[in-house]
Amino acid sequence: VGDCGLCMTREATSFESFEMADTPREPQLLADDRPRTCPARVRARPRLCCALASCAALWLAACFAAYLWVPQIIIAQRVAQAQIDIKKCIVQIGPDASSELFPDARVVISRSVLQLPLVSYKAHIRDFTATIWWKKNAMVYTGDGPADAEENVKIGTIRVERGVELDSNKDLDIELSGKVQIADNAAIGKIVNSFLKDATMTFRFTATVDVHSRVYGFIPVPLYGIGVGKDLTVPAFNDFKEKPVSLKEILSVHGFPGEVNVTASANVYNPTPVTMVLRDSVQLQLYYTFEGREYRMGTLYIDAPLTLTPGDNTPARWARVAPSDDNTERALEALISDYIGPQRGISPAGTQPLPVRLGDGRSESPLVQQATQSLSVTLNFRPYPVYFVLAVTCDVIAFASPMPPFYRVVVHVRVKNPIPQFVHVEQVKLEARHLSLEGPVLYHYNHDLDSQKYVLGPSEEKTFDFELSPMHEVSWGFLLSPREIAQLISEAAVQNMTGGIIVDLTVNVDDGYKQVIPYRNEAISILLCFRPMTPADVCGGLPPMSTPWI
Repeated sequence: VGDCGLCMTREATSFESFEMADTPREPQLLADDRPRTCPARVRARPRLCCALASCAALWLAACFAAYLWVPQIIIAQRVAQAQIDIKKCIVQIGPDASSELFPDARVVISRSVLQLPLVSYKAHIRDFTATIWWKKNAMVYTGDGPADAEENVKIGTIRVERGVELDSNKDLDIELSGKVQIADNAAIGKIVNSFLKDATMTFRFTATVDVHSRVYGFIPVPLYGIGVGKDLTVPAFNDFKEKPVSLKEILSVHGFPGEVNVTASANVYNPTPVTMVLRDSVQLQLYYTFEGREYRMGTLYIDAPLTLTPGDNTPARWARVAPSDDNTERALEALISDYIGPQRGISPAGTQPLPVRLGDGRSESPLVQQATQSLSVTLNFRPYPVYFVLAVTCDVIAFASPMPPFYRVVVHVRVKNPIPQFVHVEQVKLEARHLSLEGPVLYHYNHDLDSQKYVLGPSEEKTFDFELSPMHEVSWGFLLSPREIAQLISEAAVQNMTGGIIVDLTVNVDDGYKQVIPYRNEAISILLCFRPMTPADVCGGLPPMSTPWI
């Protein structure tokens, strides 16, 4: 028995002893004094047993490793390479929000991503927590100079309470909702700025999930601790370049001493799949650059709720314009002049983009305050086209007075009030030049007006009459120029004169707010009507002024 590595009694049904026989030993006697023997049919070499045990262990380890790692590798690769469409995403910032967002998203994943070779399955992903990162493009400096690099900024975590059901034979189309716990409120401002300025933004989602699946419908295969990650690139506002923000309609204007409040609607295009719902009010400062310096023109008030859905939106909000000093008033006049734009003939104003900046937000909500306090967005704001001046005619009456200069010159201007509020014209300063703004001066007209007579109702069209004094307001330098007189006579022959005009109107809005309105027209056509006596109608058939000039 010393050469037998494994001994079993005839009667035994299980192993009783196991001895490695490196040295001969005395045979053990049974109770009946018979020596214990090892049958030949159960003899085996110990090395073969160890090899078999090792193979079994390796096979089990390989199966266990495959169970642990293969599904994770397959799932992680499929998720990372998947084309995931965000059909809808609603981000709400609720009242008194401090560090939480509440997004709702519709996610679509093609079944080609879910399918596995030769395997069909249904699975349930239990509720999980995902971490959201913003992949920020940062500038780093190397030995070769500046270079772009990516910096992952942690936004926070989102808890998805409802699980996700998967079927390898169907596309995944689900509505996901959850609560985002903001990790760093200070980073929110940078994210909002980037979302408004950049063309795209990339977010990374990482999570560890547990999957309970049934392969072929009946084989249970639970998988635990599967790590997944996905980068999602979404369109951003790109400084509103795709469709500039434009004024749609001025809804109301209320003037007070030193300030005017304007409520208007604007066309705002949202190029992203994200619907943003702001349930906290916010104030943004309005800036305009004049002569190389930026001036604060006033404050834009965005009252809650504000909703911007993907595509076109027309939110209505109000702004308070309140110049604080003389320089700011000059900047405001330049802003109005740019708003009107360069005029040539009877053409609409408000057709050129107006560069303004919004920034320095304020809100009672800590989260909105963090998101907007460092906000700085430059807009090419586009006003809507509107006509201020509709027509200009002039009556020249030959024998209007028995005293020199014996004739009268009355200019009729048909104007339109572009705002839905009463506007009183208190003063006009006008300079007219022959042919264009570069031509010689024809006349000056500087007068204080009766504001009760020169008044426009809300959005009203009206004819204003201005009588010129040939002795005091006509330029004698022009009258002494034979060439200019000859040109003027040729224009009079066809009863039409072209001139450039520079006008500064001082108006009173809503009987409270005074503002100078600068108007420039490079070359406007003026219809001339030569009359022997005072006529009963107005030159060009314009409606007469409410207080007749005749």
